[in-house]
Amino acid sequence: MRSKRDIRVDIHGASLLLPFDHALPRYLEHFPEYSTNVSRVARAVALKYPDSPLIDVGANVGDTVSLWRAQVRSPILAVEGDPHWLRYLRANTGALPGVTIASVFLGERSENRAMRAERCQGTSVFVADDEAGTSVEVRTPRQLIERYPAFDDARLIKTDTDGYDYGIVKGFVGELSHAPVFFFEHDPTFGDDGVAESEELRLSLASAQYRWTLWWDNVGRFLLACDIHNAMLWQDLTHYVPVPGHIHYWDVAAFPDGDTDLALSLRMAELSRSTSSEHS
Repeated sequence: MRSKRDIRVDIHGASLLLPFDHALPRYLEHFPEYSTNVSRVARAVALKYPDSPLIDVGANVGDTVSLWRAQVRSPILAVEGDPHWLRYLRANTGALPGVTIASVFLGERSENRAMRAERCQGTSVFVADDEAGTSVEVRTPRQLIERYPAFDDARLIKTDTDGYDYGIVKGFVGELSHAPVFFFEHDPTFGDDGVAESEELRLSLASAQYRWTLWWDNVGRFLLACDIHNAMLWQDLTHYVPVPGHIHYWDVAAFPDGDTDLALSLRMAELSRSTSSEHS
């Protein structure tokens, strides 16, 4: 049921139900291409692997799912554990074909944890709180795939979980039948030592035969391609984020060796888009 405090907004051709204070409409007003990079990555993956599933971890209100469904016909698993967002996710994706919703939180360990939600303008940050928190079911990526085996062949996994992305991506490494492309929010300001977690993720991906990464700023402007073995460049970009007044986070797509062709063709396409935008 729609609340009096809900709004309906057109997002890249999709009519989405949002809470009135969700920041997405404001972002798009100032940055019309915001979040469209993940749909271009999905389209490129689907062209190489037609009908291979996609997984959206931290699906929120279903904006990424809606963007994907407009571009590709692949099955989509939308993972969202927060009941607050599940209502909007179901409302916005219920009529879309081939979308499965998994109501679960993902983490590095399987546990039931007392957590308190801190929500602000479309995001939820969950913090441990034994006194004021409520019990939250946390399951590992392996358990997610065991529960939804049809998505074992996913070729693209996107994560946007406000601080848990590094651990979730590491948890998926080696768990699927094929190495997927990862698209994740790279923000070292979360957690006790996000810089160290970022480096752990880089090493984990390198050990799993990932090679190229593509980087966008937090409003979707393409920056560069980085060889994952270039530790110095990765670390410099990681340290750039916490500097006040600079980039709030990076969007990073990581490609396994077998998808080097995808990475390099996407790089050229993104550079061409950047040049066209500058000229216009």
